Amino acid sequence: MENGVSPEKDVHLIYTPSHNNALQSVAEDKAEAAILGFNIYKIITSRSHIRQPTRVLAKTKKIPHMMFMSPVNVSQQEKDQYKDVLLKFTADGKGKVFFEGIPFINIETISDEDMKSLEGLLRILEQRLQE
Repeated sequence: MENGVSPEKDVHLIYTPSHNNALQSVAEDKAEAAILGFNIYKIITSRSHIRQPTRVLAKTKKIPHMMFMSPVNVSQQEKDQYKDVLLKFTADGKGKVFFEGIPFINIETISDEDMKSLEGLLRILEQRLQE
């Protein structure tokens, strides 16, 4: 229980198919709050009618939200080539035009620490997939 709120008693979760649907539920008074990626929130609220009736209540720590992965049968040489190309696609390099149009900063190598920080979320996802 944090701040006097018991998730089992005081919170009813509604799962929506997208970040946009979650925010739309708040704008249409179908939900009191939504959880979504902040960058997605900035995109949606800057380009839609949803902007006015919403506000940020809280932020969580930053976590990696998108990863590029390769199949196991790809050679190490090919993996290294793909990685090299992606890491050169930067906001101040070949990706300049791409990154100007979105609120993301750059593509970075994910660390072991980043992966470890996702373990708790993985357990939640595994539980959801079993429901």
